[in-house]
Amino acid sequence: MCRFCGIVDFRKKIIDKSTLSRMNNSMSHGGPDNEGYFYNNSNNFNIGMAHRRLSIIDISKAGNQPMVYNDHVIVFNGEIYNFKEIKSQLEKLNYEFKTNSDTEVILKAFFHWNLKCFEKFNGMFSIVIYIKNEDKLILARDRIGVKPMFYYLKDGLFLFSSEIKAITMHNLFDGEINISSTPHFLSKGYINESSCIYKNVKKLQPSTILILNSDSSFKIT
Repeated sequence: MCRFCGIVDFRKKIIDKSTLSRMNNSMSHGGPDNEGYFYNNSNNFNIGMAHRRLSIIDISKAGNQPMVYNDHVIVFNGEIYNFKEIKSQLEKLNYEFKTNSDTEVILKAFFHWNLKCFEKFNGMFSIVIYIKNEDKLILARDRIGVKPMFYYLKDGLFLFSSEIKAITMHNLFDGEINISSTPHFLSKGYINESSCIYKNVKKLQPSTILILNSDSSFKIT
């Protein structure tokens, strides 16, 4: 069900579109129906966001991602089971909708309730929302961790994706192996908690939100 990836470059570099395209296309198996891109270059927050879509809810082009509403931009993987109920709440608050997608509901729910919106969602999801006027990026993962979310931060380069492979496609990716994770992998067949096989790649934990600021600092709650 869909894939996404993105680049935030704090080194004052313009996002290389060919690099983001290579990252995104490495996940085409998860989103064969459409691909989309968003770019924004500012003094503090140079960002590119990409999405591969598997059309399930509202298969029209109107449901393509990245999706923009005012100064908010979203890429999303998953499904919100109660999105119609949340949509009804927002309509009573005078929000209008152009699609029948759960993506638009997430985007406008975040615009209205901010981080509190995640408490309303019943579903499986990994969500990334960029707030342009605040130069802030929000990463969120569902309560159980059904949908994956990986991120990388080193030397002023922040990468995120729903698959590790996309992150490794960036030409500045440091693929140093996380030696401390190998005993757990060899004994259990997987790597526990937030660690990954690569030293500089982390898993966002279930029921967790990461807030990335314009100075490259971040907070996890």
